[in-house]
Amino acid sequence: MPEARRPMNLSAEQYRALSLLAEAGPGGVTEAVMISQGLAVTTLIDLVRAGYAWVTKETVRAFGRKIEIARVEITEAGRRAIAH
Repeated sequence: MPEARRPMNLSAEQYRALSLLAEAGPGGVTEAVMISQGLAVTTLIDLVRAGYAWVTKETVRAFGRKIEIARVEITEAGRRAIAH
């Protein structure tokens, strides 16, 4: 059985992060984009731990090299959190 998640009061930064993710669409955005928008990595970590977002790692080719990126997506719980 999955671990029960505690409801979390969203800070302004967490609300902004979830709003950006909700607007991004089904593919989410990269961690680098979120950081470039002024969001702290700790904010993203808190949202993932609360079950409001998830992160997947991808390997992409850029400038002839393979690099690993983190893609962040909003969950249904995250959508519900910003809907209230």
